[in-house]
Amino acid sequence: MPFIRTVGAKALNAFTDIRELLKLSKEVINSLIYERNVGSRVVRKTRIAQVYFTAVQPVPLIILIGFIIGYTSVLGARSVGAQQLGSIFLPLLVLELGPIIAAFIVLGRTGGAVTVEIGNMVVAKEISALKLLGINPVRHIVWPRLVGISVATSCLSVIL
Repeated sequence: MPFIRTVGAKALNAFTDIRELLKLSKEVINSLIYERNVGSRVVRKTRIAQVYFTAVQPVPLIILIGFIIGYTSVLGARSVGAQQLGSIFLPLLVLELGPIIAAFIVLGRTGGAVTVEIGNMVVAKEISALKLLGINPVRHIVWPRLVGISVATSCLSVIL
């Protein structure tokens, strides 16, 4: 009986988390539709800064990791003596593993920074100050970071 209660509590927590995520997604979409021109200069500036932080700064790291993975893959295939392995392994490495590695790099590097930044905003009451000024925090905080991280992950996976 305690096992079923524990599983049920975890399932309810998971559904609550999914509901909160869907509610945030709805707020982001609503802010895009109904507040298209509100503070667009500030949102654009934040989006550009986020893309720079997420996509431009880690390019040397991405190039280094891509070189290491490619070099070790070629050496591994050469040591086995499989020449046909390259025709199978190269598309797998480029099309499947590259985007996953780029996403992990963005997640590890940028995810923590964005979390700390938003946490500091909550502690410093910047989000409630935005609400008091009549500014939608989702439009000015969530949307630029979401776009920046999405664009950065796509670009870095191409570079990798």
